[in-house]
Amino acid sequence: MSEEISQEKAREYMEIAALVCLDLDVLKDIAECRNMTAQQLVKQILHTHKQKENLINDQKAREMRYGSASLVFAAVDAGLVRSEPFK
Repeated sequence: MSEEISQEKAREYMEIAALVCLDLDVLKDIAECRNMTAQQLVKQILHTHKQKENLINDQKAREMRYGSASLVFAAVDAGLVRSEPFK
């Protein structure tokens, strides 16, 4: 028996997935563009993991962060800011 996911739950999953993907992209850019030691990179990965847990467990934090990311992407799409990685 298949169980349908509510619209609210589907939106929650979409927000979490989008933000985790964004965090992974940022983590990749940080690792590529900065001279980091392995220990510093591990520390950043642990911080990113903690953020993921917060996204899952704190609806308000997730919604605020998703809204902020949406505004940034809208500004990039409108040409108001550049979308270059960290240098």
